[in-house]
Order: sequence, then C-alpha cells, then structure tokens
Amino acid sequence: MPDPRLGRLAGLFDWAGLTILDVGARGGPLPWVERLAPWSRYVACEPQADAVVDAPAPTIWRERIVVREALAAQEGPVTLNVTANGGFTSVLKPDQDLAQAYCLVNEMAEVGTAQVPAITLAQAAERYGFGELGFVKLDTQGSELDILRSGEALITGPVQAIFIECEFRPFYQGQPLFAEIDIWLRERGFDLIALEPTSRRRRKPGSRVAYSKPEIAWAHALYVKATPGEGEPDALKHIIRQIAVAMAYDYFDLAADRLAEPRTQALLAAAGLAAGPEDVAAFVAAALGPEAEKQAVDVVRHRIPLQSRDH
Repeated sequence: MPDPRLGRLAGLFDWAGLTILDVGARGGPLPWVERLAPWSRYVACEPQADAVVDAPAPTIWRERIVVREALAAQEGPVTLNVTANGGFTSVLKPDQDLAQAYCLVNEMAEVGTAQVPAITLAQAAERYGFGELGFVKLDTQGSELDILRSGEALITGPVQAIFIECEFRPFYQGQPLFAEIDIWLRERGFDLIALEPTSRRRRKPGSRVAYSKPEIAWAHALYVKATPGEGEPDALKHIIRQIAVAMAYDYFDLAADRLAEPRTQALLAAAGLAAGPEDVAAFVAAALGPEAEKQAVDVVRHRIPLQSRDH
C-alpha cells in the first residue's frame, strides 16, 4: 500500500504510474526501488536461470514481468562468463590481473560459461510491452552502455531516470568506464544526481604496506533527466515520474523543486491534480518524527537514510 504520509503525492504517482526495468535483477529489486511498487510495473531482466528475480513479495507491484533473455547490443546468442560469485557473471571476460590486484580473485574466478539468448532493449520493450518505460536500473558487469545504446529511442524518449553501476577500472575486458557512460547520458539530457563509490584496497603478495586508503573501484550512479521541454508529449507524467524516483531515493529538494516550477503547477491544474513542495516538506517532517529538525541535520551531515521509511 502507498505510504499514507505521502498525502496528495500518492495521488499524483498513482495517476502517472511508472514502469521500472531492472536489468541484472538477481536477488530482486533494491529496497529503495521497492518504495515505488504501489504505482509501478516491475520488469525484471535476468538471464541466469538460477537467479531469484523478485524477492520476497511480488504482490506489492501493480504488475510483474520476468524477461529471461539477456539484453545486449544485438539479437542472438551470447556467452555468459560465469564466475564463482554469480554477481560478477558477465558477457565480458573478467580481467584476472585486476581481480588479483583488488582482492576479487575468488569472486571473479571463472567457473564456466553459459549460452543464453539475447535481444536488444528496444526489442525487449516491444516483445514484453513496456514501451512507456520510465525508470531503468542497470547492473550487468560492464555491458551497461551497450544495453542503453540498444534502446536509445527509449532513453531519449520516455525514460526519466537511470540507476547504473559504473566502474573506474576495467575489471572486464573491453568495458566502458564511468567517464564514457557519463558523457553519453549527459548528451541525452540526463543530470548526475548521486554517485556512491565502492572502494577497494590494492593488495599484492609480499607487499610490506600495512595500510592504504582504498581507491575508487566502481560506483552506483543515479541520473535524472532535465525537466521536459515545452510541448513535449506526456510532460506532466514525465515530471511526476522524476519526482517519484527523487522521493524514493531521498532527494527531497529535487522533488520539491520540480513541484514548485510554475509550469508544473499549470500542468497539474489543467489535469485536475494538485500538490506542491509543501507536500514534500510534510512527508519529510512525518518521516523524521517529532525531532525533525535535529534529525534533518543528522541526515544532511552524515547522509543517513530515512530509516522510518522501510516497508
């Protein structure tokens, strides 16, 4: 059920709806993505047959679709390089030298291969009926940019937000790194909103160094598209979907800014809908509880998520 603290925002999100594509859905949706479930279709893409793709409660979604083909640059069979830790399996071959240097040799050790069918993002949208795609989450160990390129019309069209794993070292042979992904998305109207680095320490056999700061190895990045241009079809739905993703990820200032724009207010009024930045403020105050001001400072200083928002 929708969080009752959302007030009028829940009506907006219900009206706009949202289709979420989770590419690399092993283990099910991320907890913050599940916050969008009451208004969302969840499309889970995971070609590994043994992977759990929606745990623990598929019934929380408006609809759930499972895509068992891999997404790739073109249609046809692809080879998965299966690793000891299934989360590192990829259509690209792991670089074992880097795996050794960053203490990942056990997780990234290749234990076999698997042939799976693959289709492009555009083909998947047509085949499974999610042409009005609003939000994409990508975690495919190095092939993310190929997948985005394979559905570029969707990315430049209805998609309003992308949550993507990016790497700063080529842990897989031939993979694009963060800089290339960032440029590609910025050129298509997306702004980088969040970058959460995951760090790794180098370790080499025989090293005498007892301690070192870890280097940035990879990160999770959230991109949100700029406000739709004048006359763009479904502009209000696109804006509301941006707001929904921002609220789910605790970017309340972004959500409030979108709602405060005069154009957004005009579009809401024309659609017979109503909400404003005060609704975001009310939700935050309710979520933080009676010591809202003190907790708000703690959230900002220490980047603490709103724990009371868990399902």
